[in-house]
Amino acid sequence: MEQEVKKVTSKTWAKWIIMFLAAAIILCLPTGEIFTEAIKRFTAVTVFIILWFAFEVTPNFVPALLLPILYILSGIATPADVFAPWLSNMPWMILSALLIINIVDRMMSTLLRFDIKALLVPLGISAAAMVVTLIMEGGEKRIAVQR
Repeated sequence: MEQEVKKVTSKTWAKWIIMFLAAAIILCLPTGEIFTEAIKRFTAVTVFIILWFAFEVTPNFVPALLLPILYILSGIATPADVFAPWLSNMPWMILSALLIINIVDRMMSTLLRFDIKALLVPLGISAAAMVVTLIMEGGEKRIAVQR
């Protein structure tokens, strides 16, 4: 897959300057009883990443990957705290759903390119899912309860 390389313009440089300037301003704020040093670092890192997402100066996976790393490097949290949510089922369910969507999307675009009846594919996938559910142990009981 070939990706287009974006030319760095003065507008892009201005976005980067705004991002770093916002984080620097937050880091220059005085700390106190409520606004502690840890909260100041957390706010600076989070605002920096939020602006990075908002300005879209790079693909969004870059700041998404850097956020937990910056939390660890800045001493805000430990790696165990940062990556603990990934041990639950929800992130993996979302990633698998996105993967399935991507596969079905590519499959449908390929079928449409070759003029094959595109409606038959989702129906076939649904029928296959029902058969697999019935074959699984206790599958017929789950279907009966859902009705």
